[in-house]
This record gives sequence, structure tokens and C-alpha cells, in this order.
Amino acid sequence: MKKRYLTYLAGFLILGFATQKVKAQSINMFLIPPPNTSFKAFAQALPEMNWQTPLDTENFQAYLNFYHLDFADTTHYAGTFEDHRSRRLFIHVIKNNAKPVKGTIFAHHGYFVHSAMLKYVIERALQENYQVVVTDLPGHGLSEGDQASIDDFSDYAQMIEEVTPLIQLHLAAPYYLMGHSTGGAGVWEYALKNPYNPYQKIVLGAPLVRSYLWEWSAAGFYLGRYFLPEVPRLLRPTTRDPEFLAVTLTDPLQYGRTPVQWLKALIDWNDNVIQKYPPSSKSMLILQGSDDSVVESSYNIPFLEKKFPLAKIQWIQDCRHDLFWELKPMRDKVLDYTFDFLSVPD
Repeated sequence: MKKRYLTYLAGFLILGFATQKVKAQSINMFLIPPPNTSFKAFAQALPEMNWQTPLDTENFQAYLNFYHLDFADTTHYAGTFEDHRSRRLFIHVIKNNAKPVKGTIFAHHGYFVHSAMLKYVIERALQENYQVVVTDLPGHGLSEGDQASIDDFSDYAQMIEEVTPLIQLHLAAPYYLMGHSTGGAGVWEYALKNPYNPYQKIVLGAPLVRSYLWEWSAAGFYLGRYFLPEVPRLLRPTTRDPEFLAVTLTDPLQYGRTPVQWLKALIDWNDNVIQKYPPSSKSMLILQGSDDSVVESSYNIPFLEKKFPLAKIQWIQDCRHDLFWELKPMRDKVLDYTFDFLSVPD
């Protein structure tokens, strides 16, 4: 009993120190998203994905307008597909009508957000003559699932496995894969699990293996898992661009709490799944901001270098976690690195 008490006491001290460190970097604000009743109704009414017929409804146009995705000379195909857990997940294809297609990019967003938050990636890809596929991760955006949660972290990689044959059937090669943060975790696990996958090149932005302050997060989980199913989401300066915060605060598809189950799945995945995969020779670019306080880059980058020994690592000085939505000069640099890498033959 005494030993258990000392363990709990040490854990609370660690968690308290971690909380203070996070507060020092935060903007001292909890996220309370606006009601999402209209978009929720839109999500429930989404048809099954039709790869031949663009989606042209008033509600979808409102979605495109709200997130500034209605780019000139583009055609949008959108709908849902059913995953292996019978969840209806949102998928969106954006094609550029004005230029010949250079290839197809399948891009994945990070935790809490959704595919519309990749708008700068999508915009640049269209300018570079690519067509783009995005999906909302389970429990995010317009996709079904427990909000911002997951039972099995490998579901993110499994989703890519399930969509890839559809992309090959309906969209032009060559194929490229991109992922940011949690979406990046799904991408790199998919690549390790499927060494002969059809994607020529892969780009990871601030990829997740372990989250920031990992040991403290794990200690907090083990202490609070029986008492707190969710904790409030503390807004932190994950980018230097104030536009990102303004969008987040008005976004009805954001979620304002962090489910403890998501952290449990991340811990289980680290402990029991990802170590077993052999290294891959896939061509890969890993972009990492020097000022990222969301993922544990000091652990993640060496881990991924061992798993992908041919990967090019590009550190971006002064860049924070949401590097695809940084201040424009920094964001342009990140996107230049990305599309220069995709355009150069191996």
C-alpha cells in the first residue's frame, strides 16, 4: 500500500509539473467550438462516394465556401465509404480542370482537425498540376466514429489500405502519399505494413510517433484513466499564423475535449505494434519544425530514420507543429520543400 501511494504521489507531481510547462506555452484558453448542427446534418445526408459524378448540392457548396475550398477551375467529388468497422468516412477528390494531371496526392490531416484544414496543401497541389484526395479520419470532421478518439491506433493506417485500391481504380498515376501529425502516423505505419505499396514518394509533416512530454502524458493517463474519460482541450500556439487560431475558434467541426481513450490507443500502439515492423526503403521526405511542442521530435525523428533509412530529414527553423499552416513565408518554404521533392525523379 505504501509503495502504491508513493507511486501515485510521484505521478501527480510529474503531471503537475507537466501541466505547468504546457500552461507556460499556452494561450490560456480552452476550445469551445460553435454548434455544428448544420454540418452534422450534412454529414448524415452525404451519399456514397461516386467517382464519376461530382457532388453538386447546396450543402456541399456551403461547406466548400465556409472552408475556402472552392478553388477556380476545379471539380469536386465527395461522399462516404464504409470502413472495416462499418463507419461511414468522408472522402473528397479535388481535380484541376485547367491543366493536365501530373499525378494524384492522397493527403491526411492531424489530430482534432479535418481535411479542410489542409487547404494550403490542396491549393498548392492544384497549382502544381496534381489532383488531390483527402479523407476525414475516423471521429473527425464529417466522418463517423467516437469524436477525436480511436480504439486501435492502426485504424488510421487501415483506412489508407482500404482507400488505396479505390484511388488506383479511379484516379491517374503516379501516386503520392502525405500526412501531417496523426495523419502522418497512419501514413508511415501503412508504408511499413505494405512495403510494396503503389505510392512513389511519401511526405510526412511533423509526424507522430510519441506526443510531446511523452513520459508525463503516460503518467497522467495511468493516473486518470478511471476517473476522467475526457479532459478539456487547451488551445496552444501550434503555429505563428494568427489566422489558424481564428479559424479554429469558429470551426464547428473541431472538438473541444481530448478523450483519454485516444491516448490509451497511442500508448498501446507504441508499446505493442510499431516496433515489430522491419525497415522500409521507400522514398520519403520528413519535415519537422524546430519549435514543435506537440510531438516528441527528439524521439520521433531518430525512430523514423531507423525505419526509413533512405528518408530525407528537413528541419525548418522556428517552425511550430502546424507547419502546413504557418506564417506565409515559412509555409511557402515548407510547400517548396514538399513539391520540389515530389517533382524530382528518384
